Order: sequence, then C-alpha cells, then structure tokens
Amino acid sequence: IIQYSRLPAHSLAGLVGPGRNELRSDQFKQTRLPSPCSARAASPLDRASNDSQFPEQDSGPIEPRRPSALKTTLLPLPALLIISMAAGCASPSESERIIAAAAKTQRSDLLKNSLVSFHFRDASFTMKRNGGRFEYTRTFSDSLGNEVFDVVNNDGITRSVAGRPVSLDSTKHRSVYVDVNSVVYFASLPLPLLDPGVRSRYLGESQIDNQMLHKVEVTFTPEDGGLDHDDRFIYWFSKDDHTIRYMSYFFHTDGGGSRFRKAINIRRVNGIQFADYLNYASEPDTVRLSVDRFDHYYESGMVSRVSDVISDNIAVSFAPSDISF
Repeated sequence: IIQYSRLPAHSLAGLVGPGRNELRSDQFKQTRLPSPCSARAASPLDRASNDSQFPEQDSGPIEPRRPSALKTTLLPLPALLIISMAAGCASPSESERIIAAAAKTQRSDLLKNSLVSFHFRDASFTMKRNGGRFEYTRTFSDSLGNEVFDVVNNDGITRSVAGRPVSLDSTKHRSVYVDVNSVVYFASLPLPLLDPGVRSRYLGESQIDNQMLHKVEVTFTPEDGGLDHDDRFIYWFSKDDHTIRYMSYFFHTDGGGSRFRKAINIRRVNGIQFADYLNYASEPDTVRLSVDRFDHYYESGMVSRVSDVISDNIAVSFAPSDISF
C-alpha cells in the first residue's frame, strides 16, 4: 500500500502528463507500508494474461477498495483485524482486467522506461519516461520560420523560440499543455489508462465491423485527473488480442465536442505497440456526452470521417543515455 500526503501544490500541479496525473516529483511524499494483501493479491496487470510471450510486469500498487461495513457482532480483536484486511483486498473489476490485458499486450512496461520520437502533422514530438519522471517535447516552425520548442515535464511547462526562452501567460500556458498533452496521450494508449486518476466501468459487449468487442467507459477523478478530468472516454477492446480497436470521447476544450476513432496500422516498434487512427464526427455534433452511442452511430452510417491521426517515423530507444534525467 502506498500512503500519500499532499504537500504545498505548485500552481500547475497535476496538469502535466498524458496520464493526467503525472505530477511534479516534489508534490507528494510517499511512505511505503507493509501490505496485508501482498502475499496473496496480484495486480490486474499480473492477472491479465498467462500468455508466455509476455513476461511478468509490475503495474505498481493497487489502491485498496473501501471495506464493506461489518456487522455489529462482537468478535475478538484478531478476528476483526483479519476480516478488515481481507475486505480491503478487493479483486480487480472486469474493466480493470480488460485494461490491464491491453497494457500487457502493448508492453506498457517498456514504454514506461523509454524514449520515443515521432512526427505528427507539422511537428516533431518526443516522449521520455524513466522511473516516474517524464519529459515530453514538441518542435515546430512558427509563421516566421522560427523554431519553437515546447517542453512539458515534472517541473512544469517551458517554451523557447529560436533558442531563446519566452514567457507564457496563463492562456498560452494552458494551450501548450493541451496541445502537447493530447498528442502524447493518444500516442501512449493504453498506458495512460493505468493511472490512479482513471475510473473505469464495463459496459458489456458490442459489435462493430463484425467484431465482438469489450466496451469500457473511462472517466477521471477531480483529484488526480488533471485539467481535463471531466472528459469522458469509451474504449472498445478486441476480445482476441486485447488491443484498442475503437474509441470515442467528449472533450470540453475549445467549446467542447465529441469524436469517434478507429484504430488502423497497429504495429510494433522495438517491442512496443502503436496505432494510427481514423477520426470521425457527427455533423452537426449532436452526440456530446452520449459518446457510448457512437458504436451504433458508426454502424448506422451516421458519422463522417473528418481527419486522420497518423504518427510517422516512430523510433524507440531504451539506451540509458537516452532516458536519463
């Protein structure tokens, strides 16, 4: 069990990281306590699959569920302690098991300690993670031909133009975060779905393009979900290989809207699974928060393809010199 106590927060605490809850390293102090469940309870990632092609991976500690209320029958203190510890060791839910299986297929354990570079549209991105630290960068040219370099990491957000640091007002600060974070978030899926700020719910099976899929809703806690904690996502996972095949989401930025995505070109680069997406929308956008209905709208031909989400020239490194901080 990990017990957290909140320290004085930075003005941007909690807003960085594709997993929405990757905080500055000095925002929390943690104390590791002995777990009554450790001898018998495995993480969802460990339980997800017994397939020998995926070695055992460490997904981190699982927050214990709140124990159910005990009856008022008087019991000896040792018996009460045993019951309390057992009640606090709830097994993963169906949605958690599905997400853990997808993460295991992706090889999220490799992605958590790697440097990934890629091109997306008119910009170059890097994602560096190692031992809980992270740094995401975006490089592009502005209208004057100057190189703009954005950095999002545990310490905050910075921008330089033509090699010189520039100050950002609160509006631009948020804009840089949203622009970098959104690209990194989708490029990293399903790893971000393992974050503590995620709340998942199994919605049953669904058929799209003649495939039977698991349907999972994902929302976020206000405490750990970052700036966009009120977004709503639906993921459709393959029942055969556990990959994300489709997703839909409602977002609040820039007036809000909803999208439906179909995964294409699913491939591995240096052992890690990546995907591109076809982006669909309902025009006019009447879906809004009802993004769980997108499977029916897509099957009924009620959506239109509006863009492609393609990550080009992906490269992955695990070299210590590349992932050191």
